[in-house]
Amino acid sequence: MKNDYEARNTLAKDVSSGINDVIEGLIKSQERAKSIVADNVYMLWLEKFANIYPLFSDDTWLYKPDAIPKEDSENVAELCSFFNGLSAYAEKNFLPTYSEDYTSYICIKFNNVGYEIGLVSGQGTYAYCQKVDISSGRFFIDFNDIVADKKQPHVDEVDETLSKISNLIERLLISGVPVTAIYARINDTIDKYTEE
Repeated sequence: MKNDYEARNTLAKDVSSGINDVIEGLIKSQERAKSIVADNVYMLWLEKFANIYPLFSDDTWLYKPDAIPKEDSENVAELCSFFNGLSAYAEKNFLPTYSEDYTSYICIKFNNVGYEIGLVSGQGTYAYCQKVDISSGRFFIDFNDIVADKKQPHVDEVDETLSKISNLIERLLISGVPVTAIYARINDTIDKYTEE
């Protein structure tokens, strides 16, 4: 009986330790995503590197890490953190993150050059960077706004409108309107503007 107790206690400690490790990893990842866009250091490296490699991913040199200098290899490995930092800024400021098939990407501009930074997910996930023309078809976030953590001019208005929508939904739910009816109507409206 004592062995069962000790085994359960050991298992509980192992599970707890594993959970703590995962949480610690997530916190470090979020901190890195925030810090990598807090200044121009990474972007300046990316600007130079993308002049040599206008399209690359964080797995391009996976099996040949010595093909590029160690500093470049370390920075290439940070591409996912960079995407996460850009994504956090875009979400906070109601700016677009584009999605196509298994790809999510954000368009940024720096020194009048456009970059598409994205994640491709399938059986695994990899981050990529591609230099692109700044086009009117997509919204390019000015990287200097990200570094400055500049609040975009439309944020307060969007936030206020979303709060009104939330309050209307709450009133509908309180009055007994089924969630499925509300959800269907909202999806129909969104589908009108997202169908291609």
